[in-house]
Amino acid sequence: MLAEGGTLVTYGLLSGEPCQINARDMVFRDIRLQGFWLARYRNFEPEASKQITAQLLQWISQGVLRTPIAAVYELVDVCAALRHAQQRGRDGKVLLRIGNDPLAASGATF
Repeated sequence: MLAEGGTLVTYGLLSGEPCQINARDMVFRDIRLQGFWLARYRNFEPEASKQITAQLLQWISQGVLRTPIAAVYELVDVCAALRHAQQRGRDGKVLLRIGNDPLAASGATF
């Protein structure tokens, strides 16, 4: 599903499974694999963090970055949310609604 010349960013390790990508895709479709570990960036200067956040928000509002949402659960349903999040093959993120968050309530993708 990744476009030719695209970059796959791996940032989660919850499954413990190794990342698998076909070498043919890397060579003939110019696909790149990049790891991301948030803790590496915790010492960013506040101004750099603001600039990065502003850029990310711009990409989200333009639809460049988006994440499908499979379901939104109330905090009291955290056990059901965790069971859902552990399902293989789900079609998006599983979110917890804490308080009154209109974006999460809408089921919108971001």
